[in-house]
Amino acid sequence: MDKFKKYITVEVGEKLKEVVLNNHRVNLSVERKPDRSLVTEMDYFISQKIKDYCQSGLEPIYKVAHFYSEEDHGDLNYPAIILDPIDGTFEFVHGIPQCSLSFSYMETPDVAGAENHAWVFNPYTGFSIDHKQVLAGFDYEQKPFLSGFVSNTEFKNGLYKNEILSPTISLAPVGSIAFKLALLASGACDFVVSKKPKNIWDIAAGTILCRKSGIFFYQDFKEVRLLNTQSYDGLLLWARPSFLERLKIFQK
Repeated sequence: MDKFKKYITVEVGEKLKEVVLNNHRVNLSVERKPDRSLVTEMDYFISQKIKDYCQSGLEPIYKVAHFYSEEDHGDLNYPAIILDPIDGTFEFVHGIPQCSLSFSYMETPDVAGAENHAWVFNPYTGFSIDHKQVLAGFDYEQKPFLSGFVSNTEFKNGLYKNEILSPTISLAPVGSIAFKLALLASGACDFVVSKKPKNIWDIAAGTILCRKSGIFFYQDFKEVRLLNTQSYDGLLLWARPSFLERLKIFQK
């Protein structure tokens, strides 16, 4: 994966210089998809660059995989490359450094699969973490205070107005879900929660990174062991098992 990361980082960096200056949009082609979400020329550029690289045979394990990108997908079959070229397009377009490239290779849908590859890269800050870099952390059952990241939009819309009153739980709004999960896997917070649906390309890489560090993915407080469908809804939570009971505050 090191060759792959180096190649894509350079390609993304060069393209970024063309379309972004001082973290502000400059001559950036932006469209709205049928679901009203934003898509940019960078999304298409990164998606195609990664597809071309994976199909080149430079890393044989990727060549045999089915390609499933937000901007280029059909049926979800395994082994699969699951990609969101820019997760957090709103943040990217507005120069907010909370977006990320989210790449994963899954031989099977099993979240805990030994052959899972994952990489999350923030093109603004250079933050980068992959499946080889995460370490299993301690599961502190008695940790008195838990900090978590939530969606900027969900926080702004008041979806957590009750939870923010908890004296033992703090919430901070952060952009891209992939970026939040990568930060969680790196130890920057204790949990990530979402009350809005997420697609597999949004969460696959981050979920793999979290799982390799001992953090589980829950849907309505039931563990998700397989990533085998395009969309996930309900209350989505990533946390260590020992924190689960305390986080049921989000059920209320």
